[in-house]
Amino acid sequence: SLERVFIMRVLVTGMFTQAGLHAVRRFAELGYQVTAADSHQLAFGAHSRYVTRRLRLPLLRQEPVRYAWRLLEELEHTHYDYFFPTFEEVFFLARYGAELKALTRTVLPNRADVLGLHDKAALHAVARQAGARVPDTLVPRSRAHAELRLREVDYPAVIKLRQGCNAGGLVFVDEPRRLLGEYFALVARHDLAE
Repeated sequence: SLERVFIMRVLVTGMFTQAGLHAVRRFAELGYQVTAADSHQLAFGAHSRYVTRRLRLPLLRQEPVRYAWRLLEELEHTHYDYFFPTFEEVFFLARYGAELKALTRTVLPNRADVLGLHDKAALHAVARQAGARVPDTLVPRSRAHAELRLREVDYPAVIKLRQGCNAGGLVFVDEPRRLLGEYFALVARHDLAE
C-alpha cells in the first residue's frame, strides 16, 4: 500500500529504561512512527511525546510465552519496518529470533550468542580465567549431583538461575536445612530440565 511506502514504523520495547526512551526519541527524529511496548503502564519511555502508539504486553517475568506471542501477533498484524528491543527482554526473545526476523528487521542477536554472554557458569569461567576474584560456584548437572554437592556449600548462599535476568530466580539461603528445598523449588517453578 502507499501508506507503507511513506510511513516508517518501529516497535520499541524496554520503556522502563533510559535506552528505551533514547530509542523512542532517536527513531522519531529519523521520521519513524514509534510504537512503545511494555508490560507496565507507568513505563516512562512509553509516555514520551514522540510515541505514536502504546502497546501493553503481558508481564515478561510472569508470562514470558504470552509476552512473546503478543509481540509476534502485533508484528504480524501491523507493518513495522523495524523491531528494536532495548533491555533484558533480548535474552528471552532470542528464543524467537527466527520468527521475529521473518516479520521485520531487528537487532536481536542469535540465541547462542545471547546465552554465551548471559550464562552464569560461562561468565564465572571467563572471570576466573581472567584472574578476577569470584565466589565459589556450583552448577549441578542432575538431581543426584545437586543432592550430593549442595551439602558441601558454605552459608549464607545464593541460588541463582543459570540463565536468568535481574533478580528473577534469586534466593538467599542462610541455613543448610533450607538449601535443597529452595533449590528444587526453583527448578520446579521455572520448569528446568534436570
